[in-house]
Amino acid sequence: ATPDNDVKRGCYCTSPSIRNTGLNLYSEIVDSFILMFAILGIGQTVAGDSALNYVFIWAIITGIGTAFGGVTGYSMNAARDLPPRIVFALFCPGENKDADWGYAWIPVVGPICGTVLAALVYAVLPFPA
Repeated sequence: ATPDNDVKRGCYCTSPSIRNTGLNLYSEIVDSFILMFAILGIGQTVAGDSALNYVFIWAIITGIGTAFGGVTGYSMNAARDLPPRIVFALFCPGENKDADWGYAWIPVVGPICGTVLAALVYAVLPFPA
């Protein structure tokens, strides 16, 4: 892939700053876990019933982006990366375009695993009624 292609692809989908399959997958699982667990936990607070919860969600997403964005681009959502990657592969002009399909599974599988884990952990925690 050429640097020009990487810039074009970066407008559509994520890619890691350092390619390490295990750590990239771990990063996506952790950032998705934090996002889902925090969103589920907001319902247990006083702010859960107010418009302030949107500010908290924004702050969580911004914090995760700051912490994990440099590692993998933090898709945090399977739908955030795969459809734009498909659009890039189908419709972007250029002869040497590469949609980086070898990495494409990580921003899909990682967030799914992270959110499922967060939901399971949240479900087993005892909360006061």
